[in-house]
Amino acid sequence: MAGSVFLLTAVSFLTVRFARKFPFLAVGWFWYLGTLVPVIGFVQVGEHAMADRYTYIPLTGLFIMAAWGVPEILQKWRYGRETMILSPALVLAALLWTTWNQVGHWRNSVTLFNHTLRVTEPNSLSYLNRGLAWWKAGDFQHALEDLNRAVELRPDYARPYQVRASLLASLGQYPQAMEDANRAIELYPASAAAYHTRAAIHASRGDSRRALEDCDKALELDPLYATAYQNRATIRLNLGEFHRAIEDSDKALKLNPKYAEAYLTRGQAYARLGDTRKALHDYDRALEINPNSAPARTHRGAAYEALGELRRAIQDYDQALAIDPNYAPAYSHRGNAHGSAGNTRQALEDLGKAIELNPRSPAAYNHRAGVYGSLGRYREAIEDCNEAIRLNPDYAEAYNNRGNAHARLGQFGRAIRDYDRALELNPKYAAAWNNRAAAHWGTGSREKALADLRTAARLGFEPARKALKSQGMDW
Repeated sequence: MAGSVFLLTAVSFLTVRFARKFPFLAVGWFWYLGTLVPVIGFVQVGEHAMADRYTYIPLTGLFIMAAWGVPEILQKWRYGRETMILSPALVLAALLWTTWNQVGHWRNSVTLFNHTLRVTEPNSLSYLNRGLAWWKAGDFQHALEDLNRAVELRPDYARPYQVRASLLASLGQYPQAMEDANRAIELYPASAAAYHTRAAIHASRGDSRRALEDCDKALELDPLYATAYQNRATIRLNLGEFHRAIEDSDKALKLNPKYAEAYLTRGQAYARLGDTRKALHDYDRALEINPNSAPARTHRGAAYEALGELRRAIQDYDQALAIDPNYAPAYSHRGNAHGSAGNTRQALEDLGKAIELNPRSPAAYNHRAGVYGSLGRYREAIEDCNEAIRLNPDYAEAYNNRGNAHARLGQFGRAIRDYDRALELNPKYAAAWNNRAAAHWGTGSREKALADLRTAARLGFEPARKALKSQGMDW
């Protein structure tokens, strides 16, 4: 420190001393000092060990000193003229070599931070950035090692804890992830990213209430946090709050009009509200932005399937599986579409694959139950419905499917109980009203059957309307 002060004082004294004879020295030196003060680091902007970009304007002063000073020195030398002619070429060659050498370190983020750690002392920020680069490259082991080192080097720095929490959560290590997220918030309570990360962990563990609280806090800290709006939309979608999910997706898209995941989430919300056309529009937009999204292709396929366009639906499922051959939902939906098209062998093959890839998928079991039902294999259908309901006790479609299987076996009492539960979960489930009407008819309860049939007809269920018309009845 003392040496730096002495050097600054000495150079300043000499430039003033020779200002009359060499004015360019004073101009250059005081340009350098004057423009260096605002960026010298008394007030640090961002997390960085050093920032060469802050020297660009101050260095102009040193270049002024060199541009006038070097010719001043060389003009008194015998070979000064020749040196002046050759020196630009030599300087340019040196700069070209240095640039070529430096660009090699920028091949990718991993090589960049490898070089950074070679030429500097170990520091938390470089390990953090290299850890992020490893994660992006899909090398989770190296990413975790670097993040551990970042935490070790600077245990009071919140950001490595927050990033490590996200990585651990993506690997399914939720208890450790939660510890890191809590530590990040403890160290930096104003971190919107830390609250957002903890919200994602809560959501993955099925704790939607706490997930929403943390998303709310993240957005309170940073109202322009598009990802937090999108994730809150996803949580609300899973809670059945479809209109609020659309509102959050709208906000995310206002902040980032090219946010493919937000279009996908909004499309799902529209689909759940029965607005298939709007859902299709959003899925199309998501795929324009990211054509390699297996989830977007799968959901668009489901929308086509809902419109009865089975061929186009299966094409989308095929493309989703070409993108990701292990994407279980695409197998599940394609199996359901093949079942609707009467291709039961292909349907069972796809649904079996979906269950193999994700044994905890209630939709796959429910879809396979529907195929078993169409083949008259009602007991196997009931077994699959039981598993779907075990995995998701609020799965209205699985209760309806199980009710259908019980009804086919003549077990109308059990069928009616299943339809009751389906309608308790979704009072606007027209097919369940229609099916319960058939079960009541099977027990001889004609009035109850007609009441349910009229409800199904009022909800727009065409088979119920046709049945009433055939009896000369209105709804």
